[in-house]
Amino acid sequence: MAQNPSADRPSVRQFVRSRLRWQLWLLLFAAICAIVLSLTVLISRMMQRYARGTVIATSENLVYQGAQNLENYLHNVETLLLVPYSNSALYQRLSTDSAPGYELDSYVNLTLKASAVSDPTIYQAHLYADSQHASYLVRSSVFSKSNVDAAPEQQQLWIEPLHQSSNYGVGTVKRQQPQDVVSLHRTLWRVPEDTYIGQIDIDLTTDYLDSVMQKLKTNAQETVCLLLSDGTPVFAPDAPSCLTAQTVEALLDTGGHIELTDSSGATQLLFYSPLSLECGTLYLLKITPAAVLSAGTTQLIRLTWLIAFIVLLVSSAALFIISARFTAPIVRLVQHMERIGQGDMTDPISTTRIDEIGRLITQFQTMMDNINALILQRYQLELSNKSSQLLAMQAQLNPHFINNTIQSIGVSALQAGNREIYTQLAGFGSLMQYCMDFESSQVPLSQEIAFAEHYLYFQKLRFPDRFVYSVQAPPELLELPVPKMLLQPLVENAFVHGHLQNRTNGFLLLTVSADGPMLTITVEDNGAGADEASLQRLRAELADAGADLRQSDHIGICTTCARLRLYYGESAAIDVQNRPRGGFLLTLRLPDDRGYLNAFPLGDTPEAVSRQFEDWFRDRLPRSQSGQLLFMNGCDHQTPNYALPEFIRYFNETHDDYELRQISLTQYLDELRVSPDTLSVFCGEQNRTNYSAGRHLNPTLKNTFSTHIPQKIENAQCEAGLVRCAEPLSAMLAAAHLPLGLHYLDTAWKYLLQNHPHDSICGCSCDDVARDMERRFAWARDITQQYQQEAMRRLTAQTDTQQTLADEIPVQLFHLSPWPEENAVQTFTLRLPADTLLRGLAIRTADGQDIPCQIVRLRKDGVILHPMDRDPSWDDYLLADVLVQLPHQTAMSWTTLYCRPSLVPLSLPERPVVLFQTLENEYLQVSIQPNGTLDVKNKRSGTAYRGLNLFTDEADIGDAYLFSPELTAKVWNSATSAPSIRIQQGALCTSAILDWRYRRKPDEAEQSLRLTLSLRKNDPLLRFHLEIENRAGDHRLRVHFPTGFSCDESFADSIFTVEAHPIRRRQPKPEAWVETESGCYAQKRFVYLQNGRQRLVFMGAGLLEYEASD
Repeated sequence: MAQNPSADRPSVRQFVRSRLRWQLWLLLFAAICAIVLSLTVLISRMMQRYARGTVIATSENLVYQGAQNLENYLHNVETLLLVPYSNSALYQRLSTDSAPGYELDSYVNLTLKASAVSDPTIYQAHLYADSQHASYLVRSSVFSKSNVDAAPEQQQLWIEPLHQSSNYGVGTVKRQQPQDVVSLHRTLWRVPEDTYIGQIDIDLTTDYLDSVMQKLKTNAQETVCLLLSDGTPVFAPDAPSCLTAQTVEALLDTGGHIELTDSSGATQLLFYSPLSLECGTLYLLKITPAAVLSAGTTQLIRLTWLIAFIVLLVSSAALFIISARFTAPIVRLVQHMERIGQGDMTDPISTTRIDEIGRLITQFQTMMDNINALILQRYQLELSNKSSQLLAMQAQLNPHFINNTIQSIGVSALQAGNREIYTQLAGFGSLMQYCMDFESSQVPLSQEIAFAEHYLYFQKLRFPDRFVYSVQAPPELLELPVPKMLLQPLVENAFVHGHLQNRTNGFLLLTVSADGPMLTITVEDNGAGADEASLQRLRAELADAGADLRQSDHIGICTTCARLRLYYGESAAIDVQNRPRGGFLLTLRLPDDRGYLNAFPLGDTPEAVSRQFEDWFRDRLPRSQSGQLLFMNGCDHQTPNYALPEFIRYFNETHDDYELRQISLTQYLDELRVSPDTLSVFCGEQNRTNYSAGRHLNPTLKNTFSTHIPQKIENAQCEAGLVRCAEPLSAMLAAAHLPLGLHYLDTAWKYLLQNHPHDSICGCSCDDVARDMERRFAWARDITQQYQQEAMRRLTAQTDTQQTLADEIPVQLFHLSPWPEENAVQTFTLRLPADTLLRGLAIRTADGQDIPCQIVRLRKDGVILHPMDRDPSWDDYLLADVLVQLPHQTAMSWTTLYCRPSLVPLSLPERPVVLFQTLENEYLQVSIQPNGTLDVKNKRSGTAYRGLNLFTDEADIGDAYLFSPELTAKVWNSATSAPSIRIQQGALCTSAILDWRYRRKPDEAEQSLRLTLSLRKNDPLLRFHLEIENRAGDHRLRVHFPTGFSCDESFADSIFTVEAHPIRRRQPKPEAWVETESGCYAQKRFVYLQNGRQRLVFMGAGLLEYEASD
């Protein structure tokens, strides 16, 4: 009768029911599935809401930022349309019919060119003068003029949407292909008569508008456009059909978003933000299909379900492991009981568990132990007898028994008067004892050499007068630990394969030497050597780490090489070759594992260390002026030697003429101060040759001064905040009997000084170190700023501000310098409500004296209110950077000023026309050349400097310590690429903004530099502010200031001194490449060159590296 094989196999249900492990796994997995799936559904729904809200908030913020950029951009263009009013000479000639035409042409030419070149997005600028019935046009720096009969249409100020450019009736201009432009027009009137005198127009290319709108798009399906308040598109390359005039009228002035439905019924979100301009309100709109939002949400939901699936898989595996670990003791107990059932009663079972399962296993094992004790009792006597027999046999073969036997024979030989036999037996006993010592895997090199000499001694006994041998090893290397049985197989090779015993004048030389961090051992003989085939086969076997050594003819050498790899890895090697004059040369290299004490090697035993200290004392103590030597136990990248106290104790017990002590650096310096007159004095920086000893005193790696510049600038700012602000404020508080804990400043100093180890502040460490430094800089900066704010609050708490008018804001301006100042220009930041329309500012002192001022920059900022609440809010405010000129400031004092904001400028001081990009004040005249270099003239002395401010950028193939140029790489020079130049005038400060964009090579990312030059009133300093957008790596950017005069030294401030450094002279080009010393030096805050009364000073905070050369 046929049977179904599957009928004997258990079903899945039966299998699960028969396994406790699977039952536990199913129960736990079902519970976790329910929890994970419920959480996944809940998270998916919450994610849909959150993703939609996040995308909406992000889009509103993007549109707001884009609107702010466009508003600033168009506001600047509107300001350019006011140039005819701000230029009094041009305004006067436009308002007068009798003005000569050539004068008007000259002023219009200069004005329009200055406006056209101030912004690269200006396509052309046009001005119509009604008094001359003339139109002037500047396009691409080309000036053209034509007489026209009809005047343009007369409106106040308006913007013309996107259209094709025209030449405004100027027939003499060179015809070009029309461009798409957006135009701004302003009608010019003579005030106060409101008489029409002309019109100025500026045409803008769409490059900037298009770039802003492209940045606002986060998806290809989105559209962005710029509209007038009546719905007319100003710039709308892809305006959708759902955008109508009624939609624009429904928009609010505050910005936000609304939902629209197009003709196809699809829902779209419209994000908008208004632009408040003098020519009217514009709206920046971004239309996003609702499908884009759902697409992003769908991806998040899919990711959520994928994560849930992965969690279930991981949970399933984890539960399986947990259930297996939980049931493993029971399974082991069952398997153990099955083996006992099969007759194996000697296999013990143990457990570390103390729960019920553990007690079950323990009790079962106790029962089996009792049973085994009864069974084994009957065999106890027989086993004891067998053990006695075995011990007797082992005693016969015990190494001590063999050694005693050899000694007995040697004594008998000595008693018989045969000393030679006694010597041979003693050597053989030493060999046996050395070979049978299985406890030591590493021995001192001296023991290995002694074992090899014993082996050679017996070979000499076997083959007298056939060879000689010599061992050469420096005493300081004899205590190095090496693997046991290292040298004997190498020496034996000379006899087994070199047949040295068959020669009549053979020699063998064993040499040990130190080669830097490596130990070199050579075994050289004049035996038979090896043929080329055998030599290549041996080298292949030595190189093959996995070779089968049983098949090798050189098992001794190959085994030694394999053991060395186990000890030292790939850093150990054996090299074999034939001697040129016959014989064989075997070279072994392995790492020198000695400990180091400040680059001094230490042996592994107190005796060896004692000998080393004796050598150091004899060599170095005669040159010590204090009679003391300092040895650092661990410094720089070297770890301390923890056995040093034991070495010191042994040395002091065995020596009376010297004493070793382990003390701190503070104790060492205290002892040196006892007799300071006996010590030499070294002045200046320790980066030059020591003239007395002919050695270098810690030569500095000079190019580290220019690595990690952000950290060095941050360090200079933290130091300035503490030294120049916080510390003077603490002194003022103490004088006013208003104590504020100095431990705050101590903490800030500690954080700052923790960044000052030489491998941190020098910038040559890894980026992780720099990130740690950034945190400590932030802590030091925050503590310092909080201390300054609290100190100033306490000092000014008693200031009487009752005379403040309703629309005035009191400001306390601190002067923390220890010297008084007259007519100095200072800056402060004024915080105003966010909705303030600030166009001017009036400032007075407490006694009513008006203070000259200038608004330098306006910017918006804010702070999160109640950040720990469920619904925190954002408080916007306006920040105004203001320059003021105070007539007198007392040392370490403060002045109360009263500021009154205004919607219009309160005064328009007469300013000269800026010709040829020139900055000028009472001290300096700065001419900006088209290539960005500067010609600076000192108006007091008449000294002039030309060609200043030349940038160069070159490739760097060095490391974090040293700069190394790439000889074939191109060096970028700023003189070869003209920057864009903009001039900003003010009553107290005139600024110039220079922008460069360049590439050092075609495949490199574009670099950008923005240099802001500032010249303040009554100030002899020309201020530089450089912003770098760095997109390239491994390069060095430098700026050059040629002085035009010769000198021998440069002078730079250092720690409590001013150092003189030699000028690096130009050397003739050598025939072959020669590495020269770096000519770079360090300066903390200033460096200057001087020739007689001529002096050029550079001051910079955080820019430490400079080079002075001819």
